[in-house]
Amino acid sequence: MSAGAAARLDEQPFFFELAGERLFGLLHMPASASLGTVVCCHAFAEEKLWSHRVYVTFARELAAAGHAVLRFDVRGEGDSDREFEETDIETRVADTLRAIDVACDRTGSASVVLVGHRLGGSVAAAAAGQAGERVRGVVVWDPVLDGAEYFGSLLRSNMATQMATGGKVTRTREALIADMLAGETVVADGYGLHAALYRGMCALDWNARADLFRRPLRAIEVPKGGQTDPSPALKALLGAHPGSDAVLAAEPPFWRETRQFHRRAANFTAATLEWLRRPAEAA
Repeated sequence: MSAGAAARLDEQPFFFELAGERLFGLLHMPASASLGTVVCCHAFAEEKLWSHRVYVTFARELAAAGHAVLRFDVRGEGDSDREFEETDIETRVADTLRAIDVACDRTGSASVVLVGHRLGGSVAAAAAGQAGERVRGVVVWDPVLDGAEYFGSLLRSNMATQMATGGKVTRTREALIADMLAGETVVADGYGLHAALYRGMCALDWNARADLFRRPLRAIEVPKGGQTDPSPALKALLGAHPGSDAVLAAEPPFWRETRQFHRRAANFTAATLEWLRRPAEAA
């Protein structure tokens, strides 16, 4: 999208409240009557930062296509209240439920579609399980199916720092988890990880959480190697839940530190728009 086209969009930054705390939001409104409202649920911590430019472009492209879009920062990240260490999965789900209400109030929509990226997709699915008819469906970019495995990847960053600074790993992943459960805050990529966050993330296991599929869900998977179909595990998982499906969309890992600056996720966006164009009863 050109700078001129972006300038013509109606973009409204604002703060909204939850239990006396402020969350930052930015509403992208289409130029004509809205085709529906989308709420974006960003990725976790460092992955959110690297993805920010892509999220902005995605919201503008959806608005240009006729959708109202709310982007917001969960508490502890971005411009919202709280320190990161004061948040967990439960606060992220609560923030998403509040954002749904705010999006409906500001756009006049009766329901929204949640679009979540990485761990934000799991948070979106968990929120949709509680939101009932206020959520029409969920689209997840590059889903994190196993929260415990994802948490392990965060701890590997801590161990890599140990190696870089001390020449060896003095605390294994198991030791780090034990220390967290004993009350210590463990730092990974500059973010403080704690026991409540660990427990909440481990509970985000798609195979054990039927409540994540209470609304229709599309999972957009990044193909690996010569993969031409969604992975068997993902197909089996979603096949057990009517109204859910999985598709492939290749994207460079813009949510990680790379040599290239990524402005947009064209294939994720196309797969999302295709799903949004479905009739409500088919989504």
